[in-house]
Amino acid sequence: MVNMITTKCIIGIIINKFYREFLNTMYLILLVYLKFQYDLLKYKDANKNNIYLFGI
Repeated sequence: MVNMITTKCIIGIIINKFYREFLNTMYLILLVYLKFQYDLLKYKDANKNNIYLFGI
């Protein structure tokens, strides 16, 4: 009985650690993706302004 509880605890700790790592990774990917989208948006706006400035 005690052995099963400790095994569950160890498995729980391992899952918790992996889950945290997974969440951190997903969060980083999301941040990078959002930054990329934001830069793309800024670039598009800059292009629009340039086109407007040159009157093309």
